[in-house]
Amino acid sequence: LALALSVLVGVPAGVLAALWQNTWRDTTLMGVMLALYSVPSFVIIPIVWVIDLGLYNAGLPSLPVAGWGTPQHLILPVLVLAAANVGFISRLMRNSVLEVMRQDFIRTARAKGVSERRVIGKHVLRNALLPLLTVLGPSTAFLVTGAFVVENLFAIPGIGYLAVQSIGQRDYPVIQATTILLALAVVVMNLLTDLAYTLADPRVRAE
Repeated sequence: LALALSVLVGVPAGVLAALWQNTWRDTTLMGVMLALYSVPSFVIIPIVWVIDLGLYNAGLPSLPVAGWGTPQHLILPVLVLAAANVGFISRLMRNSVLEVMRQDFIRTARAKGVSERRVIGKHVLRNALLPLLTVLGPSTAFLVTGAFVVENLFAIPGIGYLAVQSIGQRDYPVIQATTILLALAVVVMNLLTDLAYTLADPRVRAE
């Protein structure tokens, strides 16, 4: 869920920032994304707790800050996990879109009278998404390692929580098992990323 949210928010943010290049909107948006990327999850979580507590004290709708079992318990951990990844993906997409927009085939499409919306949607975005595929694997690894902090601070009974508890208790078989499971998840995601890249880019299939 955190990876999906990162892509759904980061890609449009990066595209908009590229289209607003060198304007105050671009600077503001990229400033926010840089802040999300720079601030670690163990700093964001207390901020989220304070905001949520303020909403609760004011009698406004609030979310549970610990535990698991309902859809409401998903929201805060997913937002915290996705925060840094959104910043990374948006900055990657901005650079990728700007690079594609400088290519000759984009100038040719505009010279032929193709509408700007079609140029961006069909030509720019399609080619700019290719670098994103290459980072989905590392992004998954980043989310997996971040889950150790998030699961423990939100008291989520997941693999990251189990791994940290096992380290404290020196339960070596469980430590080994959780390490293998998490490593396997990263390897599988990297494999799926490579397969997706061959499908998205005909040049890779030709090579």
